[in-house]
Amino acid sequence: MRPVFQPSPEDWPYLRRLGWTILVAAAIVIIWRASNMLLLAFGSVLGAVMFRSAARMIQRVVRNWHVSLVLGTLLVVGLFGVIAYLLVVQFGAEISGMLGNLPGTVGAVERGLGTTKVGAAIVQAIHAATGGSAIADRLGKLMLGGGELLINFFIVMVGAMFIAADPRPYKSAVILLTPPPGRAAMAHAIGEISAALRLWLKAKLLAMLAMTVLISGSLWLAGLKSWAALGLLGGLSEFVPYVGPTVAMVPAIGLAAAAGGDLLWRTLLAYLFVRVVEAYALTPGLTRSVGEAALSAGVPLLPGVANASDIMLGLDLGFTHFKFFPAETSGGIPALKALAGPFHSVRFCPTGGITPQSAPAWLALDPVLCVGGSWLVPRGTPDPAAIEAGARAAAALAQNAGGSAPA
Repeated sequence: MRPVFQPSPEDWPYLRRLGWTILVAAAIVIIWRASNMLLLAFGSVLGAVMFRSAARMIQRVVRNWHVSLVLGTLLVVGLFGVIAYLLVVQFGAEISGMLGNLPGTVGAVERGLGTTKVGAAIVQAIHAATGGSAIADRLGKLMLGGGELLINFFIVMVGAMFIAADPRPYKSAVILLTPPPGRAAMAHAIGEISAALRLWLKAKLLAMLAMTVLISGSLWLAGLKSWAALGLLGGLSEFVPYVGPTVAMVPAIGLAAAAGGDLLWRTLLAYLFVRVVEAYALTPGLTRSVGEAALSAGVPLLPGVANASDIMLGLDLGFTHFKFFPAETSGGIPALKALAGPFHSVRFCPTGGITPQSAPAWLALDPVLCVGGSWLVPRGTPDPAAIEAGARAAAALAQNAGGSAPA
């Protein structure tokens, strides 16, 4: 008896391609539907790396590994507890009051920003992009998701504790799920991923510390009370990308809006300054490890150079823009002219010893894109009038130089 359906030989290539297409589509659908579960699993793995990394540090003092693991777990959970305490206890009243009158708070923010031309332009742009009350609606939805976030956090922490206690069964399971020819490569990849996560965690801790200092100082200059606690909250929240820093701003904005006056726009400018500084990096010098770390992390870096060897190292790493520092004591304009000869494609930002009087001569040089000077923000208690005068003088220098600007 002849089969009901028997493809011809020339149909088999098409049917194989069709089958693979269906399998790939099914895999994509499964991954998409299980995305939340995969995120929770990744969170548990990351949490386990945190617990074990903290335990390794503690083990240098406490030799017993099991005791170190328990202490490391408590330390990490304690850090998250500090964040929760600051959000719920320390600033709970401010957050509740702000959420209770969210449209009014958003209106206060808009009125505070509207007192300046730049602020009014920002408000207009936000309204054009989101449409009026959409700002308040989105903030409200963000806060209402806190319950689900808490449940997911509990699941992640429990899973992380199990993995941190003994990761070998989970590692073996992943390796066994891999086809036999690729198991050795998978075992090596897991080890490399674990090492990369540990290095990422160390870098994240340093970034959190730096952001704590930066946010605290900026809010102190803005005149906001509880600047130290708000800075600590902002630094700790950096561990959760995007959502964490956004949530950490809420108490500060609520306090500033409740205080009234120009404190609100000063607070917003403080956070804007922090985000701008966070996005870029400046260094007084350049080493290969610093340059490679910045390139691998995707951080825009303006490394400092003072001589030809520094520039050659930077070019070898892939940099073309440098900070000439310290400019005056490294030979001044004659030295920069001499360096610009063999390195004609390099561009500089001279800083160190430059004054409003000497800045025009620096800006007149072709390889100079901008200059840096401390006269823009004088030492001591911030004086808005003096800062505004310095900014106007800098803008005038930029216009006279044909586009180059003080930094």
